[in-house]
Amino acid sequence: MDWHRLESQTFWCVFCSAFLLTAMWETRHRNREWLIPTGKRWTNHFLLYFASSLWRMMIALMSPVTAALVAQQSGWGLFHQVRTPNWLAFVVTLLALDLTKYGMHRLFHALPFLWPIHRVHHSDPDFDVTPSVRFHPLESFLMQSADVGMILILGAPAAGVFAAGVLSNLVNVTQHANADLPEAVEARLRPLMLTARMHRIHHSDSWQDEHRNFGEVFPWWDGLFGTYTRVPERGAQMRVGLEGYQDERSMGLLEMLLQPLHAARRPQG
Repeated sequence: MDWHRLESQTFWCVFCSAFLLTAMWETRHRNREWLIPTGKRWTNHFLLYFASSLWRMMIALMSPVTAALVAQQSGWGLFHQVRTPNWLAFVVTLLALDLTKYGMHRLFHALPFLWPIHRVHHSDPDFDVTPSVRFHPLESFLMQSADVGMILILGAPAAGVFAAGVLSNLVNVTQHANADLPEAVEARLRPLMLTARMHRIHHSDSWQDEHRNFGEVFPWWDGLFGTYTRVPERGAQMRVGLEGYQDERSMGLLEMLLQPLHAARRPQG
């Protein structure tokens, strides 16, 4: 099986399908009005995404599935040293990679030298499907490096890594929707995955909410480590974004790229 081609083609197929469907959904069932014109936000967010992708290509950062194949060929990692049933290695890989993303997300909020990088993602004054690609190139590099490191440590199987990537890709897009699922659907999905309603709380301008619901796919890590909440601190009055960044200045491409070098803004007024 050509895992490299499968990884690339599936990524773009899932991403484009999820993005377009989510965009249509939030256009018809908008949760809140946008502050910044959609055209400007979409253009600059995708330019930032292009810059991140280009940088990863230039430095030849190993993809997750490639890392799994390297581990397999070299005999690296736990699963190549300890006989493990294929199904168990698959499940552990899914959970371990999601836990890695949860842990890295908490570090980006907790460590002063990492927060300015992650602040780019939170400084969008609006919330819709496009913040799913609003990540600074350094954050994208560090997150993928952490994934690759965990894959090499485990000797994770390519099938498990591939499945984890598909899930992460799909949920990352849909959980940034500016729309809510019907209550009955939300109630059934909430114990299994981080929905848009849950992730939107994490994008609140409240410090307390910002340090809740860190999960990428599964909500279980937030429950286990005491960072899960179902209700925002300010209830229906919740605002998204960061204080001091809720205007068009936060939308410029150069501003997003250079923001980690700047001190945090203070609220105006």
